[in-house]
Amino acid sequence: MTDQQVPATPVETPAVEANVPKQTEAKTEDTK
Repeated sequence: MTDQQVPATPVETPAVEANVPKQTEAKTEDTK
């Protein structure tokens, strides 16, 4: 079970960081 949590942590990290800039750009267009 520990082996599955280790690879899941690094995989979810890049996915969250990729969603952060995408939501920021969408909010900037809404403000315009």
